[in-house]
Amino acid sequence: MGIKSNIINVLFISILIDFLEFTIILPLLPKILTYYGSQVDANHDTLYHKTMSFVQFIRDLTGAPNDAKWNSVLFGGIIGSLFSLLQFFSSTLCGIASDRYGRKSVLLFSMVGISLSYALWCVSFNLTIFMLARVVSGLSKANVAIILAIVSDTTTEKERNRAMAWIGAAFSLGFIFGPLLGAFCSQLAIIYWPASSISFFILPACVSLVLSLINIGFISKFCPETLPISKRNETKTSITDVYNAIFPWRLFKFSTIHNIKSKHDVTILRRLGIASFLYMIVFAGLEFTITFLVYNRFNWNSMQQGKMFFLMGLCMAVVQGGYVRRIPDGKEITAAMTVSYLNQDITCIIMGIKSNIINVLFISILIDFLEFTIILPLLPKILTYYGSQVDANHDTLYHKTMSFVQFIRDITGAPNDAKWNSVLFGGIIGSLFSLLQFFSSTLCGIASDRYGRKSVLLLSMVGISLSYALWCVSFNLTIFMLARVVSGLSKANVAIILAIVSDTTTEKERNRAMAWIGAAFSLGFIFGPLLGAFCSQLAIIYWPASSVSFFILPACVSLVLSLINIGFISKFCPETLPISKRNETKTSITDVYNAIFPWRLFKFSTIHNIKSKHDVTILRRLGIASFLYMIVFAGLEFTITFLVYNRFNWNSMQQGKMFFVMGLCMAVVQGGYVRRIPDGKEITAAMTVSYL
Repeated sequence: MGIKSNIINVLFISILIDFLEFTIILPLLPKILTYYGSQVDANHDTLYHKTMSFVQFIRDLTGAPNDAKWNSVLFGGIIGSLFSLLQFFSSTLCGIASDRYGRKSVLLFSMVGISLSYALWCVSFNLTIFMLARVVSGLSKANVAIILAIVSDTTTEKERNRAMAWIGAAFSLGFIFGPLLGAFCSQLAIIYWPASSISFFILPACVSLVLSLINIGFISKFCPETLPISKRNETKTSITDVYNAIFPWRLFKFSTIHNIKSKHDVTILRRLGIASFLYMIVFAGLEFTITFLVYNRFNWNSMQQGKMFFLMGLCMAVVQGGYVRRIPDGKEITAAMTVSYLNQDITCIIMGIKSNIINVLFISILIDFLEFTIILPLLPKILTYYGSQVDANHDTLYHKTMSFVQFIRDITGAPNDAKWNSVLFGGIIGSLFSLLQFFSSTLCGIASDRYGRKSVLLLSMVGISLSYALWCVSFNLTIFMLARVVSGLSKANVAIILAIVSDTTTEKERNRAMAWIGAAFSLGFIFGPLLGAFCSQLAIIYWPASSVSFFILPACVSLVLSLINIGFISKFCPETLPISKRNETKTSITDVYNAIFPWRLFKFSTIHNIKSKHDVTILRRLGIASFLYMIVFAGLEFTITFLVYNRFNWNSMQQGKMFFVMGLCMAVVQGGYVRRIPDGKEITAAMTVSYL
C-alpha cells in the first residue's frame, strides 16, 4: 500500500533490485577470467591475447611484477575501468536527455539496456561476448543518476538528506545480499550441473536477467513521471553542452548548471565534485580489485567472497540508514570525512592480515587502545557525575575515597579545592589501575611461559571485556571502581603481545616490529579519545533525558570492540610458543616474589639466560630509566584530562582532539622515525626525542 503513496519507497526498491543484480557478479569475476584464460586456445579468442598485451604494457609502465596474480588483478582493473568510463558518459548524456524528454522514459530505456547486457552474459561462452556484455552494461548504467534526479525532483531541501540516506541504504542492502546471492547460485549450479564448465556463472547471469526484467516491470507500473513538460528543458542541446558535460576539465566547472545562485555556491560545488571524484577513485578501485586480492592471496572461493561483501554491505547499511540521515544540518562534510577516513584506514590495515603475525598484533593492539582510550576524555565528567549523585545512590565508597584524597592532600600540601580534589581522585583511579596491571602483567607473563601465549592472551582479553560490561552498568562509583579493578587485573594482553613479538622475530627484525607496535599504540591515542568524545556527544544529542548516556554509549562501543578483538585473535593469531620451549618447572613462591616486588624486579632475578654481568647491568639501567619515564608519562596520561577540564573548561570533544594531536605525533615518531634508527643508536635517539 505504501508503494504508490511515496516515490522514495519505489526508488528504494528499484535501487535495491538493481544493486542485487549488479553485485551478483562480484565474487565470480576472478574465477570467470581464470576460466576464459584456460579456454583461449579452444575458443580462438584473440581479444584475450590483445587484452593481456595491454596488461603487460600497464605492468611495464607501473613496474608491477610479471606474475599471474598481478596480471589477473590488472585484468580485472581494466574491465572495471572500462565499465566505469562508459557509465560516466552514459550517466551524463542520459541525464541531459532526461531533462528534455522526462525521467521515466530515459530510465526505462537505460534499464532495457541493462537487461540486454545480462542476456549477453548468459551466452558469454568466450571473453569477446563477456566484454561486449560489460560494454553494453556500462553504456546502459545511467539508471542510478536518473533516480537521483527523481529524488531531487520530488523532495524539498530539508527532506533530501533523509531521502538520499534511504537510497544509500538500498545500495548497501544490495551489497549485503547481491554477492551472497551470486555465490549461492554459482555453488548451486556446480552441485546440480557438475558436467558443465560454465554453469558456475550462467545461473547467476540468468538470475541477474530475471531481476532486471522484474525491475523494468516494477518501474513501469509504480514510478510516475516526476518532471512535468512545463519544467523540461526545451532548448536543443548543442555540441558545446555535450562537451561541457562529458569532458572532466569542463565538468568540474559545472558549466551546464545555469540556475546556481552565487559564485560561492559554484565554488562549493566544485570542491565537492573534486572530493567526490578522489573518493570514488579509491572506492571503485577497492570494489573491483578486492575480489582478486582475496581470491589470489587467501584462496577464498565465491561463497567466502560473498560473505565478505555481506559484511561490507552490512556496515554500509548501518552507516547510511542509521547514521547519515541523523546528521545535523551543516555537519555533513565533517561526518562524511570522519567515517570515510576511519573506514578506509581500517580496511587498508586489515588487508595485511595472515601474511605476517606482526600485522595481526598491530591490529589487535590498535583495537585494544581504541577501546582503552575511549574513556580518557570522559573521566573528569564521569567523576563529577558520581560526585553529584552520592546522596541519591547512597554511595559510601565515594566518601571513603574522598577521605583518602583529603589525606593525600594534607601530606602533599595541596590546596583544599574542588579542582585539586578531582585531579587527586583521577590520580588514585589511575594509580590503582596501573598497580593492578603491574601485578597481572608479570604473573600472566609467567603463566604464558608455561601454558602458551594464545590461551593466556585470550583469558586476559575476556577479563577486559568483562570490565567494559561492568562499565556499561556502572550507575554508581562502586560499580565503576569494580570495572577499573577488573580492567587492571586483566590488562596483561600488551605484555603477552610483546612476548609474542619476541617469539616470532629475530634480533634484527625486533626493532622494526616494536616500532610498528608502538605505532599501533599511537593510532589508538589518535582515534580512541576522539571516538569516545564523539559517542558521548552523540548520546547526549539523541538521549538528552538520560543523565548517564554520555558514558554508557562509549562503554558499549568499548565492549563491542573488545569482543571483536577476542574473535580476531582467536581466528588469526597462532600459538607462538611451542610445547617444547615452554617452562615445565613449577613456579615457586620465590619466583613470584622476584617477579612482583620492585626491589627484586629491577635486579632481573627471574631471567636466567643472560649472557654476562655487563648485560645485567645494562638491563637494570634501562629498567630504572623506563620506570622513571613511565611515572611521568602515566601521570600525564591520567591527569592531563583533569587539567584541561578544570583550567580551560574543555569539553570531551576538545579533549579528544588534544589526544588526536598527541597520538599523531607519537605515530610519526614510532612508525616513521623509530624503525629507521641505526643499531646501537637507540638510547641516544630516544633521549633526544624525549627531551625535545
